[in-house]
Amino acid sequence: MVLSGNISGQGYIGVVKNEQGGIMVSSNGFSSLISLADAWNVSQEIITNANPGIDPGSFSGTMDIMIPLNNLLKAEPCEGCSPVYHRVQQGEGLFRIGRWYGNIPVSALKERNTLRSDALKPGQQLLIGYVKVPSATFVDHDKKAPENIQANPSGNDLKEEKPKVEDTPILTKPSESLIYSGNGIFETEYLNSNPSGAKKAGKAATFKSESGWKDGRFYILCNQLKTGVVVRLMHADSGKVIYAKVVGPLPNIKQNEGLDWRINTAAAAALGMVNENEAFPLEIQY
Repeated sequence: MVLSGNISGQGYIGVVKNEQGGIMVSSNGFSSLISLADAWNVSQEIITNANPGIDPGSFSGTMDIMIPLNNLLKAEPCEGCSPVYHRVQQGEGLFRIGRWYGNIPVSALKERNTLRSDALKPGQQLLIGYVKVPSATFVDHDKKAPENIQANPSGNDLKEEKPKVEDTPILTKPSESLIYSGNGIFETEYLNSNPSGAKKAGKAATFKSESGWKDGRFYILCNQLKTGVVVRLMHADSGKVIYAKVVGPLPNIKQNEGLDWRINTAAAAALGMVNENEAFPLEIQY
């Protein structure tokens, strides 16, 4: 029995079938089960087990197909990833929900959603994690490009830039030798994109990632712009400037209330921030 719905405006709403959590995706743009499985990096057997009666041959018409998330969920934002939420039903608890989505610890769910207790309310949306969405460069076995992919507004192919998540917290006062000293590797891409010059001021905080410390790969979570857009970031107090790429929207959860953006910790350090837990004024230009 399906307990939740399909995709939302800011990510996926999880579904639960037979005590297993996943997301529903459309077969539109995929010619067969093998092309869908390859795109989502799961086995055909996993998909057929979750979708009894599905034709393993060519797809005829459009259908919704469940993709189990046990081995696909990531704990932190990443390029090309979309957040996954679970809409709480009557009687559900954190332990049971975590078990559905690959035995996520209760402590991890509470941290991701800034929960002070285990109490949940029906209709409440919990951030479960993030899932990598098939990229625009994927081509199925019959040479049909999938339609359910994220757009790249710049028209350039997105490279496989996968910010790796650290297992341990980054130091709140990193050594100067650990901080990338330039404006970031996306500066040239920004200048070549003919930016409009539009500006927006707001509040930002960080998300933990090991990307950027040595290679200048700075990333931002932003609701105003599409994934793949490069923006110019300026710390409103220090005046320091760097360039960052949008890797997804800012999840609509309690811990992001009052924030406009989140940037990876290396980006914040390059802007002069040393406390990863405090929000700071930021201006973006695009």
